Amino acid sequence: MSKKTLQIVLAILSLIPILTGGLDLILGAQSVNTVGGSLPLSALNDVVLNSQIRFLAAIWFGMGMILYWVIPSIDRQTTLFRLLMGGIFIGGIGRISSAILVGIPPVQFVAVIVLELIGVPILVLWQSLISKSNGLTEHPTIQETPR
Repeated sequence: MSKKTLQIVLAILSLIPILTGGLDLILGAQSVNTVGGSLPLSALNDVVLNSQIRFLAAIWFGMGMILYWVIPSIDRQTTLFRLLMGGIFIGGIGRISSAILVGIPPVQFVAVIVLELIGVPILVLWQSLISKSNGLTEHPTIQETPR
């Protein structure tokens, strides 16, 4: 499992938040019905729901862009990569909680839950192994300026 293979996998996976975040940002609550949801018309026009979906979509889109930005130097971006993956993993916990409390979502969302809760730890381990095999130790992504 080489650095190049990880970079290709991450480039493909980064398209998920970029495309779905962009779609949600454009469509707002209507995007829920495009992926198998069944929101009634009153919910589709709810101001608060639309605002919340578009806000969270912007964060999701931004995470995809940051993930894409990390790809060229993935072996040196351990902290940032783990923060991104940690956020996605926590999102998976939220999805599984919803599945338990409210009901099992459509199959495409079950696949996403698997990716978030199983795939993410595998990606973190893979990145860590590549970083260590290249003899790199953690380099901070943000450096303090001397005072």
